[in-house]
Amino acid sequence: MTKYVNNFLIDLGRIEKFEVVSVNETVTVKDLTFKNMHTYWKSVTTGELYLPFNDPDINLNSDYDRYRTEKNYFQLKILLTLEKNINYPCVVLLKF
Repeated sequence: MTKYVNNFLIDLGRIEKFEVVSVNETVTVKDLTFKNMHTYWKSVTTGELYLPFNDPDINLNSDYDRYRTEKNYFQLKILLTLEKNINYPCVVLLKF
């Protein structure tokens, strides 16, 4: 089932209908290359792809989550939870 969202598109100066599409793209993060599913909003009028306006970092975060998993690093959510629970910056802990 195709999902659609409506949002203001500054290029057209009006509310536009977008189709939510997923594209399997090849990504390189540091020394690791892999395929990852990216989400875009496709303008019904122009056909142009846009990063989702409600979360423009969704693909970037997905890529780094995948990188962390492949390298067996802690996930960002785990680090932030740990940091919150111990009330100490994880950046300091990771230097050791």
